[in-house]
Amino acid sequence: MRLAAVTGAGGFIGSALVRRLVREGVSVRALLGPVGAKSHPVPSNVEAMEGEIDRIEIVAQLVAGCEVVFHVAGPASVVASLDVPTEFARIHVAGTATALEASRRAGVARFVHVSSAEVYGVPENNPVHESHRLQARSPYAAAKIGAERMVESFRFAHGLEATILRPFSVYGPRQSAGGVVARVVQQVLTANAIELADLTPRRDFCFVDDVVEAMVLAADRRVALDDPILNVASGVGVTIGELARAAAAAANRDLPVRANRAEGPPRRADVHELVADTSRIRAALGWTPRTALVDGLRRTIEWFRNSEDA
Repeated sequence: MRLAAVTGAGGFIGSALVRRLVREGVSVRALLGPVGAKSHPVPSNVEAMEGEIDRIEIVAQLVAGCEVVFHVAGPASVVASLDVPTEFARIHVAGTATALEASRRAGVARFVHVSSAEVYGVPENNPVHESHRLQARSPYAAAKIGAERMVESFRFAHGLEATILRPFSVYGPRQSAGGVVARVVQQVLTANAIELADLTPRRDFCFVDDVVEAMVLAADRRVALDDPILNVASGVGVTIGELARAAAAAANRDLPVRANRAEGPPRRADVHELVADTSRIRAALGWTPRTALVDGLRRTIEWFRNSEDA
């Protein structure tokens, strides 16, 4: 990989990917996001652009001459999607179609699309295999399903080499302040107790650098993928209560952890348990996460402690 394009490069996962590629000596062309939108900084030697992901003239300029396109663009919030569903559909579905078409025209060798485990909805069983049926419980999930279908259509219609990655609960430095890990970390740093609406939901947490490792491996054309859809996760379920206690331990704080129903009841879109079957990605890419939960939380806590953006 000599030249790679990254959409959503100003976001949480995208900015981590850009830094990794630069460290490996890859030249990077980065679409940060819409003009004027808040974004994480990228290294000075990255060719950075701003613009809407569904503008073909912008994305064509981004991917020209690139061997690999990493498509990470689009907001990743179930809650926000309930308020602006058409915007989520535009960015994720139309934006993905635009990125695919620009990549096809440019002769891109491999397209790595970052989807979401939200596409599974409420799973019939856990751990969830990639063959599980898809179910949209929010406009965000629906938009991600639509984006995946676009990727599949370009694979079949045009022979575009594309991989779909479905990360589960990604956490780490530079993540949004609205997620459950961020809420836990902020209380670890500032409060005398950790209080959350419900301690029982079970999630599969994966550190952002491990997710980036999977993305880089998926971009390697020497890897032949029989099935291009891969879960990216630890394969271990952790309750929100266990997460909170691990975060307190990572910060060397002895804090009580308790449910506070005053924070509000569960939303209809919420999923109580979502844990990945990771057998396919282990077999296809030889990938397993390297970062233990307490170590990843420690690094996340340090970033929130020292960052003005946290």
